[in-house]
Formats: sequence, structure tokens, C-alpha cells
Amino acid sequence: MAFGGVYRGVVTSKTDATGKGRVLVSVPSAGLSGSWAPVCVAPGSSGGSFPVGSQVVVAFENGDPSFPIVLGKI
Repeated sequence: MAFGGVYRGVVTSKTDATGKGRVLVSVPSAGLSGSWAPVCVAPGSSGGSFPVGSQVVVAFENGDPSFPIVLGKI
């Protein structure tokens, strides 16, 4: 099943054991209970902060729910 568009999600953890700066997101409207997602950061920005509980905008690479990407904070 492919997921187009963007979704509202919630950051549930930001402790990425791999050190890649990803956050764990839950996207209930897409049936995603938790998946590690990279965070888009604009060039030259400070990187922003995505504390646990933050509402975020999430898209899926090629519509695949296995590859969420956090686009920004709401």
C-alpha cells in the first residue's frame, strides 16, 4: 500500500542508538505505531529541536510507510 501526501505525527523518542539524528515517530492516521525517521533540516539552520511529544509533518519516501521522513514541526 502506498501513502501519498503528508501526515501529522508525534515524536515518541529522540534517542537514536545509531547516532544518525533520527527521531522515532508515530503516525496513527497512517497506521504507523513507531518508526525511525530522518529529519529534514534546511541548509545553514541550527538543526532545530524535536522534543518527545512534538507534533511533526511526516511524508513517506516513494509512498512506502517503511521510510518515513520528518519534514518539520507543527
